[in-house]
Amino acid sequence: MSAGVIPRRASGVLLPVRSLGGIEHAERWLDFLSAAGQSYWQILPLTIPGEGGSPYKSVSAFALDPALAHGFAQSRDLELPELRDYFDFVGNDRESVEAQYAAYSRWLEVRAYAHSRGIEIIGDVPIYVAPDSSDHFAHPELFRTDAVAGVPPDAFSSDGQLWGNPLYDWTEHKRTGFAWWLSRLKWWLTLCDVVRIDHFRGLDAYWAVPTDAKSAKLGRWEPAPGKALIDAIRSALPGARIIAEDLGHVTKGVRKLVRYSRFPNMKVLQFAFDSATSDHLPDLCGLNSVVYTGTHDNDTVRGWANSANPTTLGRAMRFLEVRDPAALPDAFVQCALDCASKLCVIPIQDWLGLGSEARVNTPGTVGAGNWTWTLDLGLLTPALALAMRSATRRADRLS
Repeated sequence: MSAGVIPRRASGVLLPVRSLGGIEHAERWLDFLSAAGQSYWQILPLTIPGEGGSPYKSVSAFALDPALAHGFAQSRDLELPELRDYFDFVGNDRESVEAQYAAYSRWLEVRAYAHSRGIEIIGDVPIYVAPDSSDHFAHPELFRTDAVAGVPPDAFSSDGQLWGNPLYDWTEHKRTGFAWWLSRLKWWLTLCDVVRIDHFRGLDAYWAVPTDAKSAKLGRWEPAPGKALIDAIRSALPGARIIAEDLGHVTKGVRKLVRYSRFPNMKVLQFAFDSATSDHLPDLCGLNSVVYTGTHDNDTVRGWANSANPTTLGRAMRFLEVRDPAALPDAFVQCALDCASKLCVIPIQDWLGLGSEARVNTPGTVGAGNWTWTLDLGLLTPALALAMRSATRRADRLS
């Protein structure tokens, strides 16, 4: 495997920054993770939330959420060469520059504090930009006009998902040596230690839906130059630490691209019991993978157990050797920790055994409580930290 991405057997916790209830709670959260023996904090995109509060439809692929600036003592010295190119994406007026400088500086404080506690941060890079984003307007030549992004029918939606994001004109990206992509990855790697490329399968082939279509069912698969992009990343960013989010409709081509990249891929235990031949079965979690009980797009394990069909639920209970569905959250956590995957990431909701009320997002829907869940910090008790640390130690993942 690429030893630099996940250098040792370890574990981490998934929690969106906004679910903390404010960046001012970040240090308290990191203290808890350290006490719990965790090595990674995985977050969602740090960009300005877009439609419905989604961080995956931001007005800029580069601009930071101004909420990150909370509590930062703003400086008047704006000689910031490291951000000069970035300002092109957020406006050059003084107010915009100051807001972004404050958010950037405050986040670097959080990251430095994480490092002081022995914790690295896994960031998230959405594959697409929003249709009304500054990126789309500033670089129209990099995007297609005849089709938009989506996914075909899958486990999340019987009609597929019509995302509406502009698709890349890959011919133009190749002509420029993927300069925009490299700039984007370089930027997020200055803010995070590792980045996850969301919808990585779209770098092998992507679902293109005609611009005027009303349903994602009308789309078709079209090829993307994934190998060429990976070669460019290796050449320009040789130390880049990247995780491939290879969920969804996974084909032989996607698997080949993941192997070619040598990036760790994802295994999600909630998908493990949909069939007897699932790619996500714990026994199939290879060393060069990141195993999750669920992601921000899944229900919590407790919520999943309450709504899973009887066949799927039965498979899970037999495999995990539990007789009561109420025991599944703890069993999923223990199973994930015990997997061969170098890295295990568990949403804090599953450590706490919370139900569907703590779900972060339901794909294919807007509103309905998406992106609004906030963690009750009072649940982060010393007893929980000790339990997490003990389980992490038993699984040989202690930081």
